[in-house]
This record gives sequence, C-alpha cells and structure tokens, in this order.
Amino acid sequence: TRGAELPVQIHPTDGGGYAFCGGTGCGIDLAPQIFANNLNLEAVPLHEMLHQVQWTYGGWSGLVQEGTARMMQDKVYVDLDTSNGAGTMAAYFPQSNWFLMASIDKPLIDQAYSSCLFWTYLTERYGAVTTEPQRGVDVIREVYTHNGDGTDDRQRINAVLGLLSPGI
Repeated sequence: TRGAELPVQIHPTDGGGYAFCGGTGCGIDLAPQIFANNLNLEAVPLHEMLHQVQWTYGGWSGLVQEGTARMMQDKVYVDLDTSNGAGTMAAYFPQSNWFLMASIDKPLIDQAYSSCLFWTYLTERYGAVTTEPQRGVDVIREVYTHNGDGTDDRQRINAVLGLLSPGI
C-alpha cells in the first residue's frame, strides 16, 4: 500500500537481501554482510526497494524485474557507475560485462540481472529525460505503467516503444 511503512529487517539471508510482498505484508530483508562497504549499502537496499515499486504495478519476469532494478543502480549512485564490482554483491558493471561476454547463447528475453545493459540503452535512447542521474527513467515508468499492454514482456516493451517512438 502506498504511504504505508515498509519494514526493513537485518538478518542472515541468501545473497545481499530480498524484497517480499505476500499474505503477511511487504518488506525488505537485508543481510548483515551489506555493511562491509558503502557500495553494498547503496546498491542492495536501492535494488530491493525498486522491487517494491515494481509490485505496485504488477508481476514481472526476470528481464523486467531484475534487469530494471540492476539498471537503476547505475542511475542513482555515481560511485556505483565507476565501481568494477570488486567487493560488492550487486554491481552493475560486472553484470553488464556478463551480458556482453558470457550470455551470448541466452536470448535477451531470458536474461534477468544481466539485462541491465539493455535497459540502460533503452532508457538513454528513448527517454525524454536527458540529464543525470535520472536520464531515461521516464522509459521505466512507462514500462511499469503499461504492464497490462500485452501478454508477455516482449509485447509490453514493444507497446511502450510504440508510444515513445512511433514507427519503430
């Protein structure tokens, strides 16, 4: 529910953290190891908070859910832009490299976290907002808003592209 308090708990979890929404309510669980460095303190809570935003619009596949959450880390914190990912749990840069080098046998529609580079391209190419750090986030808002336009992510993304750049 918008405007409601969102509980954040610190306790051992798999990975750096996770967001949840279900019968018991919504919240974010964060692992104690995120306190190891400032990059984790920025990236992990931001990533999980974005999942909470996504769920106000509906359900998603990994392409949209994890890809846009990872991409937003690049948009919000400048120091995450310049990080090579060493010592961090949820870094944009290594995921982008994985997309370029290791995921060549996996179609884009089947990508999750590593699709962050695709989302960066899409937002910077088709977004009306051209100043940092919010460059292109209007595209993500459109994708979330048009969740019901089509039966799968490919159709939804194409519907948004049709709105943002008619004739594609």
